[in-house]
Order: sequence, then structure tokens, then C-alpha cells
Amino acid sequence: MRFKLLLQLSDPKKNILPINYQYELAAWIYRTIQNADPAFSLWLHEKGYTRGAQRFKFFTFSNLQFEPKGYKVEGDRLRILMSPCVFTISFLIEEAAMPFITGIFRNQVFTIGDIRSSVGFIAGSVERLPDPVFESQMTFKTLSPIIIGKSRLAEGGKGTEYLSPIHPDYENLFFQNLQRKVEIYQLQKQETYTIPGHFSCHLELVSDPKSKIILIKNGQYEATRLRGFNYQFKLTAPVEWMRVGYYAGFGEKNSLGFGCGEKIK
Repeated sequence: MRFKLLLQLSDPKKNILPINYQYELAAWIYRTIQNADPAFSLWLHEKGYTRGAQRFKFFTFSNLQFEPKGYKVEGDRLRILMSPCVFTISFLIEEAAMPFITGIFRNQVFTIGDIRSSVGFIAGSVERLPDPVFESQMTFKTLSPIIIGKSRLAEGGKGTEYLSPIHPDYENLFFQNLQRKVEIYQLQKQETYTIPGHFSCHLELVSDPKSKIILIKNGQYEATRLRGFNYQFKLTAPVEWMRVGYYAGFGEKNSLGFGCGEKIK
């Protein structure tokens, strides 16, 4: 299920936000769930849906979405000129959890930022978004960058290479990640899902991909530099894969605010 939050500034005079805010936003989501249900929060943060060493938390969220003239980029800061802004959060969980999710986020007051600047927000409203009709071919646009990483170890290197959607390995790794999510989700639900023997998955770019560098824990010793891409894409895949990708996120590091996609015509 997916929700839209309208965020108002709690103090219009404090309107300068670090451009790298995803980690702090993820931390707020965890804190909010923790305050409402510590057991669920502990499971979500430390375990999630698992199979062996593979683990997915099965939620994602968008970037903060402003009106076209509602913000201004100033170096590594965002100056918010208009509020409210829109924030979308998406969970691959059962329908019974809907009242719980709606209730815990409504009227929340929180602050995100760093030592240089921070912004206070009030979650003025929480709206459950209607479920899209899932089909075997759908077109999406990213609401937050999609990350696909490839280890450099096989080539004698170190670390991870973050791939562009035009890289020859991107499509295969994109679907490998999505298939693992589907398999783990079905395993936890004690269900099985098989791909029709004739089915062929395909990712087609509809727009030019735009690279975005995000710093996680910026300014701290554990700071991490990630690279994702925003773009529109047409996806051909089994319907269940579409549903899992839409609610849980496409690509990697979804619970840090990456891979949130919105269906477009």
C-alpha cells in the first residue's frame, strides 16, 4: 500500500535543508514506527524479509516533491520557498496494516537536517493512494533514483560500480534484484509463484537517464557515496513482479529512499 503525506514547514524562517536528506528521512520513518510498535520496528530494521543472507525490508519512499518554483538549489542545500511539499511512502504489507500506517504518520512533527541547517515539518495529512491496475507491461517514472550496483571483485577491483541504465549488464541485474524480492516475499507468505515458461522480461528506457549522487550519513565517519538514476521506463514482466517492484521499490537500497516508481500512462 502507498501513502501520500503533505508536509508543512513548522517554522517558515527555517527553510534550508541539506540536499542529502534521504538517510535522515529514513531514520524518521523508523523512529515513527518504533514509537507506535517497537516489535514491528525491530523486525523491520534488523530482520525484514529474509532468505539466507539476502534481506529486504520491502518499503521505499520518494524524494520530497516540491512545486516547480517551490525550491531553489544553493550548493549542497535546498532552500524551500513554498510549502506544503509532497512525500510518498510505499509498503509491501498486508491490507490489515493500513489503519496502523495511516494513524502513526498523521500529525507527526519532526526535524531533518545536519549541524549546518535543519527544517522542521508537520505531516498535515496522510492519504492512502489508490492501487494501480497491474499489467504485464507498464510504464513508470522514478520518484527517487534507482540504484543498481555491480561488484568489482570479479574483475580484480574493489567496491561497487553503480551502473547507468545504458550499461549492458543493467537490465539483467535489475531483473535479478526484482526476482529475488518476489521469491523472498512469496516464501515468507508460504506461497509459490512461477514465471510462465514463455515470459520474457524487458526494460526499455522512455527518457534519458539522469545521474544523481547521494551521500548517506554525510559529514560522518561512516559516510557513503551512492549513485542512482532518475528516468522513465517501460517494463515488461509478470504482473506479480510489477506489484512487488511498485510497492517495495525497484533496484537496491529501497529502505533508504531509492527506487520508488510511479505508474504513468
